[in-house]
Amino acid sequence: MVALELAFENTSMKDRNDTAPYQEKLVELTRELEEYLNQKRD
Repeated sequence: MVALELAFENTSMKDRNDTAPYQEKLVELTRELEEYLNQKRD
């Protein structure tokens, strides 16, 4: 029973610790910053 409870908690934590949206936003902002800096250099 304890193993089942731990497995459930572990699965629940994966949903709470989903960092994919933050990583996608960081990639987007990095691209925008690189474009801006490249325009300033030209």
